[in-house]
Amino acid sequence: MKKVYLLSSFLALSLYGFSQMTIQSGATLFIESGAKVTLQGDLTSSAHIQGTGTILMKGSGLQNINMNGNTIPNLEIDNAANVTLTGSAARVGTSLLFTNGKLLTASQDLFIAPTATITGQNTSRFIWTDGTGQVRKELTADVSNYEIPVGFNTEYRPVYLTSTGGTYSSANFGVRVASGASANKPPMMANYLSTYWPVTKTGITGGTQTLSGQYSDPTDVSGDETKLAGYFFNGTDWSSVNEG
Repeated sequence: MKKVYLLSSFLALSLYGFSQMTIQSGATLFIESGAKVTLQGDLTSSAHIQGTGTILMKGSGLQNINMNGNTIPNLEIDNAANVTLTGSAARVGTSLLFTNGKLLTASQDLFIAPTATITGQNTSRFIWTDGTGQVRKELTADVSNYEIPVGFNTEYRPVYLTSTGGTYSSANFGVRVASGASANKPPMMANYLSTYWPVTKTGITGGTQTLSGQYSDPTDVSGDETKLAGYFFNGTDWSSVNEG
């Protein structure tokens, strides 16, 4: 295995393995269709990765990805010790595949392109929103029941997004999952979940957006589950999700 630093050249790869990779601004990494570049160390890039091939994160210890806001076309996570985002946001252009381990967002946002897919997720393989970073699903058209596979630690708490009838301009819907009751929970509330999903909405006008979170019973339930109801906090006030 070896390190590779791309400065200003063009490099096309088919099948290759590296301990770590750094792509400088102005350089081009092109991964051929059907090919995989396997990394056992960290990935740092100041440029979009080109082509339709895959970056495979397959280390034995924690790996880092710092994309500096750039795009990986296809990303596969196969590391039981997990992979974490550092530096600034990253974007998946075509597909995110979980084979083993989790992808941690820390304080960085992970953008998912409008037509990108996420597959392979389950109760032990998901996006761990372990800090303030969100998963931001980009939207150019309506979506129905799109799964955003978020969780924390060993707890898988995915959400399902439906957006209909809106207009979209550089739009995205952001979400992360947090452990514990919301700090803004009214003190008199006796029945609640010890899981909540902070959300943001950007560039979406009109229409209806619905986000359904999946919780674990009885792990996440405090009080009487039959008396639970959905509420939304806008930063100032709480409102029922069933209100107009």
